[in-house]
Amino acid sequence: MADVRAVKNGDWSDTTVLNTGSLPTSADVVRPNNFTVTIDVNVTVTEIRNDAGGGAVLGGSFTLNDGITVTASNGFFGTYASLAIGLLNYNGAGTVTLNGNIDGARSGVTDTCAVSNNSSGTIIINGNLTSAGSGGTSQTLRNQSTGRFTITGNLTSIGGIMIRNNAGITTINGNISANSATAIQNTSGTVTITGNITANAGTAITNTSGTVTITGELTFTST
Repeated sequence: MADVRAVKNGDWSDTTVLNTGSLPTSADVVRPNNFTVTIDVNVTVTEIRNDAGGGAVLGGSFTLNDGITVTASNGFFGTYASLAIGLLNYNGAGTVTLNGNIDGARSGVTDTCAVSNNSSGTIIINGNLTSAGSGGTSQTLRNQSTGRFTITGNLTSIGGIMIRNNAGITTINGNISANSATAIQNTSGTVTITGNITANAGTAITNTSGTVTITGELTFTST
């Protein structure tokens, strides 16, 4: 497994953007190294993350182009970012697909985001979600506008907010375990959950003025 890092802003397909001078392979861990890299081709790697390591410094992000598929066999780790910019950011009106588990704040820092949907497009996630931020504002997924998230895996919240859904549509085809903080925060959008929800020591869902539909079972193991 090799560490690959960006050395300037630019497109993933531009080999001069990366320190290796070649495109990453399925055996590589890729970090933005505090730069902004646009993923403009289909990608298969081991991990995508923005912590320090492998010669990279903390920070940076990736922008997702329309129609691409990004696969990370070990997962996506949004270790550090700001609330305005996630590890992965989508600003389009089409569809992108992420294959792999997503960790919302691996180092437990505050004010992080792993995946941010900033427009009207759709992000399909084939994988499980985990939130681990120490602060209430850290998020694994953020539906910032009117876009859509479709998630096939299970969700486990152990800190922060796992999903913040503003005015968009989020569909979760898996089970939710709320162990700490808030699993889903819905402001004025629509959330549909087809799996079961277990609230152990956290809040499963907060809903301000939107719509939440649950077809599975609810289990509360604590007050």
